[in-house]
Amino acid sequence: MLKQMFNINTFIKRKKTCVAVLIDPDKFNETVIINAQSAGISFFLVGGSRLYSGNINQTVSKIKKLSPLPVVLFPGDEHQISKKADALLLPCMIAGTNAEYISGKAILAAKKINYFKANCLATAYILFDGKKISETQKITKNKPLKNNLLLENIAIAASLLGLKAIYLEAGSGAKHSVRSQFVKKIKKHCALPIIIGGGINTPKKFVDAYKSGANVIVIGNILETNFNFLNVIKAQIEAQKQAV
Repeated sequence: MLKQMFNINTFIKRKKTCVAVLIDPDKFNETVIINAQSAGISFFLVGGSRLYSGNINQTVSKIKKLSPLPVVLFPGDEHQISKKADALLLPCMIAGTNAEYISGKAILAAKKINYFKANCLATAYILFDGKKISETQKITKNKPLKNNLLLENIAIAASLLGLKAIYLEAGSGAKHSVRSQFVKKIKKHCALPIIIGGGINTPKKFVDAYKSGANVIVIGNILETNFNFLNVIKAQIEAQKQAV
């Protein structure tokens, strides 16, 4: 029933900023699922740069047993596709140099991806320099964007290529998260919804991200060590509701 009701393409275009929690199957913790739901997040993302012991199907099933919230795949490779999920965020590194992660992985998983049809969000995935070499950088062999002068062109190109969203990624555990000025810069030249993640691990960074105008804020690593960060999320979400 939820598959028919939830459409990620229209969902993230809403004016209200929403929060997604990224679940790495290798580090699954049911307490994170339960507490995140009570904090008022909008959906779960599931995936990892590379999986070692986690299982995508099992992870999606476990989340669905604990929460009615939508589960959206965020696959690091062609093996991280599950029909049990409600939608798929398909990353495309249009600013990268490694063709395998621009289209190669999508080609390998094409038949599985086709299952999601309208609920597949083809997304321009842009790596930013978070002052820490991320797992994504190591695996994809793509360098992060340091010169933001190209940012506007990349955003416009994403729109021209028919992509449906832009994900600005500083990398898991980044020392510096994506600055709000980058989000605002893109919004001046491109109407695509913006997702930001990586390094959002302090109350100030989260509030700044929330006020940047991004459509979706992704929280991940910090919840593995600090459950109390969910109180920060809950407070900001409640503040937004009261402001409407």
